[in-house]
Amino acid sequence: MRLPLEILQLILQEAVDILPYGDILHSRLTNSLFNKTLWPTSASLDHPGAIFTVWRKFPYKRKYLWFLIENHRERPCFFSELCHDIRQMPHIAATSEKEKHILMDKMIDAILHSTESPSMLFSPHRYRACIENVTDASGGRIEPLERTLESGLAASAILRGDHVELQSLLDEGLWLMRWSETMGQVPVDLAYKEGTPEIIKIVAPRYSFFYQSRSWWTKDHSCGLAVAARRGDAERVELLIKTNLDRGWDISLELYKAVEGVLRIGKVEMVGVLEKYMTHPRESMQWLWFYCYNEAVKNGMFHVVRWLYNREGALMKQTSPWHKTPLFIALHDCPSNARLEMVRLLLENGADPNGNGGLEVSQTPLQRAIQNGDLEAAMLLVEFGANPNTAARGTVPLHMAIQQGHPALVRCMLEHGAKPRYQFKGKRYTVRRSEHITTLLEDLGFDQVTEQEYVILDRPDTGSRACH
Repeated sequence: MRLPLEILQLILQEAVDILPYGDILHSRLTNSLFNKTLWPTSASLDHPGAIFTVWRKFPYKRKYLWFLIENHRERPCFFSELCHDIRQMPHIAATSEKEKHILMDKMIDAILHSTESPSMLFSPHRYRACIENVTDASGGRIEPLERTLESGLAASAILRGDHVELQSLLDEGLWLMRWSETMGQVPVDLAYKEGTPEIIKIVAPRYSFFYQSRSWWTKDHSCGLAVAARRGDAERVELLIKTNLDRGWDISLELYKAVEGVLRIGKVEMVGVLEKYMTHPRESMQWLWFYCYNEAVKNGMFHVVRWLYNREGALMKQTSPWHKTPLFIALHDCPSNARLEMVRLLLENGADPNGNGGLEVSQTPLQRAIQNGDLEAAMLLVEFGANPNTAARGTVPLHMAIQQGHPALVRCMLEHGAKPRYQFKGKRYTVRRSEHITTLLEDLGFDQVTEQEYVILDRPDTGSRACH
């Protein structure tokens, strides 16, 4: 009797939890069904580097790391060498195999949440640097094994929600804010990201919100409250805030940073959780909304822009001598696939199409759009009232459009009041439609010509330039 395919797939899916990593690799070679069910990625044993390109979606991370540990002699890498060195530490070597297995599983917990890339963690090159005791590829010194082990155990306790083990480690003097060069992490960062309420209650009273989230030479610092808020867990955030307020600490800067952080990734729902604890003066909050608004425009985050419009509509029209105006940010920095709609959104909500702002006083929005080749954005600006005769830096927008060959934009500007006669660099010019070319094309049998051609004529007549 043949086994139905659906039943076979279920059996294979369950077998994944039992089979060693190597057996999964070999079983997938049976046929296409086995391959599809057991291995929903493009990696292969012969090309382990391919695993790293799909690491985030790789379904068997833990099995793969156990495979590296068990096959260290044949395929040594930095992580497998680290695990074997830890197993040989005197107080670890004296334990049972079961205890060693549990310890290695905890180290895998930690390494799976490392900020280092998998190609670095499982690199044979970094392995050679490790055994030669020289600087690793990222430039930092190899740290003592004891410190690495402590960091890994703390990270595992946090990730597993084991507050008893974490408390025990802290009682032994472990410092959670120390960056582990080997593991590529700082345990307190994981506590703010993943910690259960019990873990938070242990960590929050001991440490400030600001900590170094990379090695010392990067000068990269993080705010724990902002890290927790970006995860979107309102309960964890409120617990952190109340724990620190109960201690009488001033966390106004941390709250400010947290609001900025959640708006930068679009989690507007977290603002309400944070804002009720904020006591900043109105002027300070206005600059926060203004900064977040500009960042949302820059990153094409329409829902944040609309949320801020609904909340602080009048404030969105403010400018600063130290920042580009939002309209210039949209034209210059917004992703190309969102630029036109962002410009439209700003104009529909009152952005000044003629407004120069701060760092961009030498150019109008219309000139910037033409310079960038954004024909649709330029036409949209004209339709919303951009003055086509404003010649910042002496450059006439009409002249720029013809030089770049945009007849539709030239026609649009002329229809909206652009002067066909102007002066540029000491010369006077006239723009007119070349009627005889349109007629000639129609006489030659072409369909009706919809695109008009315009010609710039120097005055006196020293030459001409056509715009097709």
